[in-house]
Amino acid sequence: MAKKKTKRRKNNLAVCIPDVHCPDTDSKALEWALDLVRELNPYRVILLGDLMDFHSISRFGKSPAAAMTFPYEKRAGRALIKKLDQEFRRKEVIYILGNHEYRLAKYLWKHAPELSELGDLAITELLKVPDRWEVVPFGGAHMEQGVICMHGKKFSKNVLNSNLSEYACSSIQGHSHRLGVIHRRLPDGRVISAAECGTLQNLDVDYCVFTNWCQGIGIIENGNVRIVRRE
Repeated sequence: MAKKKTKRRKNNLAVCIPDVHCPDTDSKALEWALDLVRELNPYRVILLGDLMDFHSISRFGKSPAAAMTFPYEKRAGRALIKKLDQEFRRKEVIYILGNHEYRLAKYLWKHAPELSELGDLAITELLKVPDRWEVVPFGGAHMEQGVICMHGKKFSKNVLNSNLSEYACSSIQGHSHRLGVIHRRLPDGRVISAAECGTLQNLDVDYCVFTNWCQGIGIIENGNVRIVRRE
């Protein structure tokens, strides 16, 4: 019997896309990121969470002028996911849920507890997430070439040092909307890295006078982590 041929990867590169916050997305930043994905041609794309914003069901106060309706956010989210699925049709896709996606679960707990048992199904069904995408629950992580990929749960200025100490391996996250990477050499000679890879959200928001956010993406190749900043 002839041996089944295994499909070889053209490279060992994965791209991490952070915090799109649909529909409050910077469309030019998103297209910049998609252009990079086309150029780099990774075998895998990892969405680091907060793909959605869910501003309409947030517990925080909202400016009436900027308030969005839930149906509008749902339609925008479905359109974005359809667009991304077409862009990434030949790539593996990992979708890590962030704290903004988690807003839906908390909303259901409060207003429709009978539906709360749906869990992540509420998100995947609401947004029509393709079955081929791997969805990682909020608070979870994906291991990519020995690198922990996660949405993140910390905002402190020392978050990268904290991640190095907590995980003792390389890591990459979104959540903070900041860009940064640090490296640490271990006693056995290995070098591990921790990175924050920014956001693709609009940088001017109505709930903050000034943001120190930066736009960018993360790249993992052969276990090494780097970030690319949008100029």
